[in-house]
Amino acid sequence: YQRRVHGYWKEAEQQGKLTVRARLGMWVYPAPELHQSVEEHDNQQIEIIKSVFDRPTDPAALLRVDLVKMYIDGITHQSTARMLKPYLPGHWLDWAGDPSLEYGMDYFSAARLSNYFEELDKAGFDLMVHAIGDKAVRQGLDTLSGPLGKTQSGSHPDAIA
Repeated sequence: YQRRVHGYWKEAEQQGKLTVRARLGMWVYPAPELHQSVEEHDNQQIEIIKSVFDRPTDPAALLRVDLVKMYIDGITHQSTARMLKPYLPGHWLDWAGDPSLEYGMDYFSAARLSNYFEELDKAGFDLMVHAIGDKAVRQGLDTLSGPLGKTQSGSHPDAIA
């Protein structure tokens, strides 16, 4: 949403230039601006994402904006995928001298992740989660199978990739 790309898609649809079915997923950014607290950032981001929700009831509609993608952790070759066991000595990047990062990075705490899932699910969004490390996958599955149970449609379209 920060790049406002969804606006270009909406404009193309309104002008009759969109010729394919497209489903846009809004990214959730984990880090607040320097002047914001994490709570302010999360609340503002959730409201902005909710404001662009669009799931047309017309089956002929070409554009849907009803998907959210969150990155819970990083990637293994940069040793940022969140793991249950630490990376081998010398095989993880020493990010700012913080030894807790030898397990990779948590982009969202369990509480923040749950808040995003609950708020965006209530708004009707389907959820996708990027998780590579075993700890991140576990956190995503635990959060999705927790209090949410089912999405608003009663189905289980949420995905962890």
